[in-house]
Amino acid sequence: MALKVRSGRASISISGGLEKMVRDAVEQANPEVVKGLRKHTSRVYDPAKRAWPVKSGVSKDRLQREERLVGTTRLESVIFNDATVKTGDGREFPYPYAVKFAGTDRRAWEALVDTPGRKSIALLEDELAEALGRVLDGS
Repeated sequence: MALKVRSGRASISISGGLEKMVRDAVEQANPEVVKGLRKHTSRVYDPAKRAWPVKSGVSKDRLQREERLVGTTRLESVIFNDATVKTGDGREFPYPYAVKFAGTDRRAWEALVDTPGRKSIALLEDELAEALGRVLDGS
C-alpha cells in the first residue's frame, strides 16, 4: 500500500523501500512528537494559568490541558476550559470565553490561550521538523 503525502495542493505517492523508510522514521519520531506537543502546550498553558484573571472558582479550576488520541492515527494536545455559567433565563454558555481582564474589553481566553497558541505553532512545526530530521539522519 502506497503512502500518500500532501502539502497544500501538491501530493506524491511513496511506495516500496522509500515508503518503509518514511514509515519507520515517523514511528521512531513519535516520542519526539509527543514531547514537542507537550512543550508547545506548556508554553501556552503555564503562563495562561498564572495570569488567568479569575483567581478562584470554577473558571480557573477548569482550565486544563491534555493529550488525546483521536482514532488510531491522530494525537491532539489541547488546552480547554469547560466551565459554563447559567444566565438568568436558564441558558448555559461557556464561561471562560466571557472572562475579561478587569477594566478592559480584552477577553482572557483570546489573550492568554488563543493568540499565544497560534503564534507558537510555527515554532512547534520547526521543532518537529528538526526532530524528524534527527531521526532520518540517525542522530
